[in-house]
Amino acid sequence: MACPGEPVLFWITSLTSPIVASELYRKRWKIETCFKCLKTNGSNLQQTTTKQPAKIALLLAVVVFAYVLCLLEGFRQRAQIRLKRYRSGSSGPAQSFFKRGIQFIASGLVDFLVFLRLVQRWLEAGPKEKWSFVQ
Repeated sequence: MACPGEPVLFWITSLTSPIVASELYRKRWKIETCFKCLKTNGSNLQQTTTKQPAKIALLLAVVVFAYVLCLLEGFRQRAQIRLKRYRSGSSGPAQSFFKRGIQFIASGLVDFLVFLRLVQRWLEAGPKEKWSFVQ
């Protein structure tokens, strides 16, 4: 059921259940968000010129690992992200978790040992809560 003033989305799908279609789309949107960050928001993965599958796979693994670390750090710092108010009265973060995380990581990394200590801190802390988001 559409809410007044909200845009209506139409999906063309072969699935018979609108619930299943919307859940699959929600998962797909998270993947699309990841690809956007990998291509244009920091790693510029689209500029890779290598054609060797093994090198591409390794590069992708490293970049996705860095993406996840940026999200974890950005989510950890979510209290410091100010809210942006829209004309409609709604609000949302003024900065994505990814961008907040990559700024923090990039500003604090002076050598590889600092990076390893940061990763160790994340691993020791473990997940405090379950979180899911769409940017």
